[in-house]
Amino acid sequence: CIAKNYEVEVIHICAEGKNIIRPFDNEKESNFILQQYYYPSRNLIWSILMQCALYLKAIWRIKNKKKIIALHSYIIGRSTIISFLLSKIWQKPFVISEQHSAFATGKFNMKPWLLRKLYRKIFKKADAVSTVSIFLKTKMEASAFDNVNWFITPNVVHEISNQDPPIDPFQFKWLVVADLVDEIKNISGTLKAFHKVLETLPHHSLTIVGGGKDAKRLLDMVNSDLILKEKVIFTGLLPNHRVLELLNYHHAIIVNSRFETFSAICIESLAAGRPVIATRCGGPNEILDSSVGILIDVDANDQLIKAMHSMSSNYSQYPSQVLKKYIQHRYSFSHCNRIFGDMYQKAIANYDA
Repeated sequence: CIAKNYEVEVIHICAEGKNIIRPFDNEKESNFILQQYYYPSRNLIWSILMQCALYLKAIWRIKNKKKIIALHSYIIGRSTIISFLLSKIWQKPFVISEQHSAFATGKFNMKPWLLRKLYRKIFKKADAVSTVSIFLKTKMEASAFDNVNWFITPNVVHEISNQDPPIDPFQFKWLVVADLVDEIKNISGTLKAFHKVLETLPHHSLTIVGGGKDAKRLLDMVNSDLILKEKVIFTGLLPNHRVLELLNYHHAIIVNSRFETFSAICIESLAAGRPVIATRCGGPNEILDSSVGILIDVDANDQLIKAMHSMSSNYSQYPSQVLKKYIQHRYSFSHCNRIFGDMYQKAIANYDA
């Protein structure tokens, strides 16, 4: 998104095995350059030394350092500290963008006290900051994060060309796309609700896309149930273009999460002309209204069952063109470009002041 108007160089350093799908590796495309490196995570001391070496290598390889207009840290962590220090050394504005769920789940407050204090101090000193939703901004403020130049920069979505599936309430196909981390995504709750729906709508089906620490347990849960075993498909992790293709063959999306700082699959589903059932878990509250989907309470299986019956029975009330039009302006690249442009201009003005 940012590379539409700016030259962007990204440094991404992560543990081996964290990114199973690797669409870029040190690839240059138009205004976008990605330096991506992996370090071994088996030995703590060796990992730390490797990370330091890789950061030094990546920084050394940055092209046209004199042309840098700002340093932008994405998700608060070690890269934030490094970006902040470089902004002081190179005398450039410093920006932070955040979308991590740790502020919603409370896991951020489990970090060491000194580290939390350091992150808050750096965040306050940043020339501008952004979060993907008002919900996340509120959660961060509750964790004592503060900045005078705070922007909301939602995720963006391309228009998705596809065909509408047959409208048949008795052959209805549901799709879930999520990290299989049950404490956050509540996939087990979705499976229990779907089991109940099958009692009256036995020709419905459910596809679950994703991977995570609870994948085996959830798969065992399905395989041990004779009814679910015939109606639920686990695909494992898929690249994004395959997920978008799957939208062609499904009628609607379920987001049954306990926490979502945004929910990219919500806007991707609407851009494909597919309605969404989602919990009031943060991000979806700001995306959906009754014309494009159904919002339910968190951990409310009865509401999920009722919503699944309602949406499948009244599917014609969600025409795909209406859903696509709804999403076009709110989450378009041009809209997001304007917000990022305003944020960078504000950061530069704040730094110069």
